[in-house]
Amino acid sequence: MPVAINISGCHLHSQGLVPFILALSEKYRVPVTLLELEITEGVLTGNSDESIAAMAALKACGIKLAIDDFGTGYSSLSYLKRFPVDVLKIDRAFVNECDSNPEDAAICSAIITVGKSIGVQTVAEGVESRQQLDFLRQQGCDLYQGFYFRRPHPAAAIPALLTQLAATS
Repeated sequence: MPVAINISGCHLHSQGLVPFILALSEKYRVPVTLLELEITEGVLTGNSDESIAAMAALKACGIKLAIDDFGTGYSSLSYLKRFPVDVLKIDRAFVNECDSNPEDAAICSAIITVGKSIGVQTVAEGVESRQQLDFLRQQGCDLYQGFYFRRPHPAAAIPALLTQLAATS
């Protein structure tokens, strides 16, 4: 099962990030191919060349990269073609009323279309209703996360939950 980890700008631009992640991957026996680092778009617009170099080093190790909260920062379509990302995570601010607000619906649809056009996966954050899920599915969103599917659990409860989910699928 993939593991998504939020990282800050100072982490992304740290020279020790790649060795640190590789060491933790080995220590906890989580293959790097199951890791996805989530970076907010504001971090990426700060120092583009440094961000591109850091992301390229992570990608060379097999780590997936996601732009978290996409659409809430200083979104620029020009940087999407420069950054080696795998996933666009649609911010919950747009998902919240995507089934009832025409502007939010249009923004979600546009992000999904852009994602498909450039070959990256789209994930809708904050899905809380069947109506939201139905709308996002109709638009072709790839994945969804939110309370509609499951409430947060303490870390200690995750192994039992995963076992239960595996038994039912």
